[in-house]
Parts: sequence; C-alpha cells; structure tokens
Amino acid sequence: MKRLVNFPSDLEIAKCDGVITKELITVTTKHTAFQALEIFSEKPVGALIVVDETNCFIDTVAAADFRGFHRDNWMLLEKPVIDYKKYSSSRKAVTCTEKSTLGEVIDVLCANKAKQICVLDNQSHPVGIITLSDIIGFIVKL
Repeated sequence: MKRLVNFPSDLEIAKCDGVITKELITVTTKHTAFQALEIFSEKPVGALIVVDETNCFIDTVAAADFRGFHRDNWMLLEKPVIDYKKYSSSRKAVTCTEKSTLGEVIDVLCANKAKQICVLDNQSHPVGIITLSDIIGFIVKL
C-alpha cells in the first residue's frame, strides 16, 4: 500500500528542484504583445517569462492576460509585451529560488492566488517554472 503524504513535513523537506519544469520560453522586453500571442498559438505553454537584455527576470505573461482582447484594443498588440501586461492584468508575478522548499512555494502561490511561480538562480536568471499541476503531480507520486 502506498503511504500517505505526511503533511506538512514532507513538503517542508522536499526541495522545489524536483518539481521544476526546465523548458522555459522567454521573451525580452522588446517583444511585442503580438509576438507573444504568436508564441502562445504555436507552443503549448501557459506562461512566457519576460527577461531583460542580460536575461534577468522581469515578469511573466500568461495566455490568460489576453482574455478580453477585442478589436477596440487591437493597437495594444503593437506595444511591448510588458506594457500590454500592465494594461491587461494587475496580476503580479511570483518567484522563488532553487533552494526553496515545496512548502514555501505552495505558501507563496496561495498567498498570491497564483497558478505558477518562476524559479530564479542567485543572479535573478530564470531557471524554471513550477505550476500547480506540477505540484499536484509531485504529491501524487509520493
């Protein structure tokens, strides 16, 4: 018989690196919202990581940020993706480090009502992303 997870201690011990999705798709602050929308139509991802010219984390842009888009705001797609996000969403991106525990990650996600968290190295470069689905999959395997 499979053992049940010993909450919360198993999650406080487990490091988030066992849950990280390492396949990131990044865009720079120079990409337009339209270019981001094209990436969403081509790739099966829910979020893009926005980085600056030194590959440091700036924000995330989710496919959900394009909800409510209509012909009256078509011109916004020509703006840099980071500017479009300021218009379309008040959602603040959340981050953690590679050393964060899974319990800490869950706490941050819950406190911010977020669906994903970007994992950064010690120089603020994105190294992965953790989604709620990743966490559920990890817990089920325990």
